[in-house]
Amino acid sequence: MGRSTFNTHAQQDETMQIVNTMQQSDRVVMLCGEICEQTVYPAIMQLTSLANQSNDTIHLLLTTYGGDITDMFGIIDVMKMIRAPVCTVGIGKIMSAGVCILAAGEKGMRMCGRNARIMVHSVSGGTHGNVWDVENEAKEMQYSQRQMVMSLVENTKITQKQLEEIMLKKTDTYFSASEALQFGIIDKVVG
Repeated sequence: MGRSTFNTHAQQDETMQIVNTMQQSDRVVMLCGEICEQTVYPAIMQLTSLANQSNDTIHLLLTTYGGDITDMFGIIDVMKMIRAPVCTVGIGKIMSAGVCILAAGEKGMRMCGRNARIMVHSVSGGTHGNVWDVENEAKEMQYSQRQMVMSLVENTKITQKQLEEIMLKKTDTYFSASEALQFGIIDKVVG
């Protein structure tokens, strides 16, 4: 028994419209790979340059295992500062810091592919040095964790209590595209 890729002709038409818009647009920014200075800052430069050209929608295509939380907040801050709406499109894997970026897109314009996998987990890291350095880094990680939780609470339907339960599992929590839609991480599933 074959399963239809699209539930309705309307979904198929909407998906084709999104794909055609992105193919014909030079307002597409790719953020692929690790979330770090080498990938985020070129994306930030593209976002600000495109926003300075016009207030038309910018599509941010995202596929990542995650990365540095401060670089993640750097791109989120820029997305919120510019006047042009940023449509976030998750493809493939959207994990860790990538989930916060995906969810921070313009409300109503956050989407991912039907086969995308979304993963949330607690902040992780490591340090060495004297006891005071380690204690200081632990405090910073706790601060980052709170900031990440608040970002997801602000941009999704996930409650702070639900997120704290996810973080206490001390393991990765995966969502399908339809679950991400249900939790308000995205607004549409395409493809």
